[in-house]
Amino acid sequence: ACGEIKAELGNCGVKLFNPLVAAQNFEYKMSNILDKPLESVFGFISVLPGAFSAYRYEALQNGVDGTGPLEKYFHGEKLDGASNNIQTANMYLAEDRILCFELVTKKNCKYILKYVSSARAETDVPEAVAEFISQRRRWLNGSFFATVHSIIFRTSHGFLRKIALLIQTFYNLINIIFSWFALANWYLILFFLTSGIQIREQQNGGLKTEGPFYGNASWITLVIRNVYLLSIIMIFLASFGNRPQGTKRLYIGSFFLFALIMAAMLYTSAWTIYLALPQNHEEWNRIRVYLSRPAFRDLVLSMMSTYGMYFIVSILHRDPWHMITSFIQYLLLLPSFVNILTVYAFCNLHDVSWGTKGDNVPKKEDPAPVTVQSTEEGKQVANVHFPNEQQEIEEGYERFKGTLMPELKAKSKKLKKKDKTTDSIKQEVIE
Repeated sequence: ACGEIKAELGNCGVKLFNPLVAAQNFEYKMSNILDKPLESVFGFISVLPGAFSAYRYEALQNGVDGTGPLEKYFHGEKLDGASNNIQTANMYLAEDRILCFELVTKKNCKYILKYVSSARAETDVPEAVAEFISQRRRWLNGSFFATVHSIIFRTSHGFLRKIALLIQTFYNLINIIFSWFALANWYLILFFLTSGIQIREQQNGGLKTEGPFYGNASWITLVIRNVYLLSIIMIFLASFGNRPQGTKRLYIGSFFLFALIMAAMLYTSAWTIYLALPQNHEEWNRIRVYLSRPAFRDLVLSMMSTYGMYFIVSILHRDPWHMITSFIQYLLLLPSFVNILTVYAFCNLHDVSWGTKGDNVPKKEDPAPVTVQSTEEGKQVANVHFPNEQQEIEEGYERFKGTLMPELKAKSKKLKKKDKTTDSIKQEVIE
């Protein structure tokens, strides 16, 4: 079982002034309102957060052959740089997902996973763009390959539970397909929105009083599309072999740029919805006629199934405050989540580091550690150890020299093979 993980917002929610924290707060909330309860009904929660979950002791135990949940959970610790299986290396970045899958599919057992909404804990979410991208690279790659791994399952549950798990597996498969094509789908949304505005403006003769851009839709939409495509190309180039900590300004600028594009898309969408609605009292009396029209009906259904659903389920959950404090920030950063995070993740399949907060900061070693001891008289004395022996000095010198200028060691044949395999797979994925 697992509880609700909330984003730490600081005293009086002061961290919500950071749009990145607010957007993550919305993600966490909607995950706990929609995803976790739905998965709990089926009995298989795709991920129990490692920092806030509980398991039966007997469920974690391995079988007599040494295989089982714990063996799979710690298998990632045994992987080293010589592993040439990039799927396995990325899959075990999400070791908590692997553990959940192994628990549900444990041989001759019928364990299920549940969500306990009354149990709550806070987590310190990334507040800087570079840290956020590094974290999500691990999350996206790990969850993608772990989900692919969990599609084929074996279980000893009853017939009805197997049907439920089969339905959830099909649901997960659909999610994988949509996530794979998310980049293209997002551009198609932008393209059709801007095209619709252009067509309507042309039908009205390009009048300055018509349309959301007052007769300037042709060149404004052209600029938006080209800027969008150039931004994607720029993100691709910046993602190959580069850590986000080295190109902070580029990524921060990209976040702002995609936020502006999203604001334009929201404005265009609102105008399209306004035009589709009845314009006078007589037309409102004929609302049934409008509902029978595919364009109007599809527009209403799409809005209600996304934004409307967020409001409805949050109110039913009796926790709607994130809709007030974080919803707008989430909408504006959504294109960055889809484009920047996805591109960076799949361009760095070879990177299987954890990417957690502070993971990319070089560790500093204290050359003269200080220890405080109390004497028999009750006084505290500070002892500072300075290296004075020649051997200690030489060892310290070599250690710090290695930190500043790491020596390039010859790679083994196995590592070379791994690098070639990694590069080829990464190229195929990008293509």
